[in-house]
Amino acid sequence: EADLILHVVDAAHENYVEHEKTVNHLLKELEAHQIPMIVVYNKKDLLNESFIISTKEEAILISTFESSDITRLLHVLENKIKKQLTSYTLNVSPANGKLLSELESKTVLLTKKWLETEEMFLIKGLAPNNVANILLKDQ
Repeated sequence: EADLILHVVDAAHENYVEHEKTVNHLLKELEAHQIPMIVVYNKKDLLNESFIISTKEEAILISTFESSDITRLLHVLENKIKKQLTSYTLNVSPANGKLLSELESKTVLLTKKWLETEEMFLIKGLAPNNVANILLKDQ
């Protein structure tokens, strides 16, 4: 199952509203309408001034030809994904290599710092809830 849907709409198409409704209808039929979504209205460079965003979902209007728009989209995606993650802080012994490896491969490590006096790693990161529940339950 998806954690996030990125619904890309051709904003320059004359029937973009109908296309969007069709996709939303299909998502409902597939019981995927509850999954968090970002609607990306593309082709901003081809629009006239009367364009109206037609969704109640989080949305962004971009042109893929503008690098600043791609950067904005990446920030929107990053923020939306971070909202779905659980933050954690752990002290992990270097002897616990399995946990260290799993944290590095299954979570987003924000910091990994060696604590000389404790002879442990201080690890801060973000993890999907299902991963956090498994990896962090005994910590």
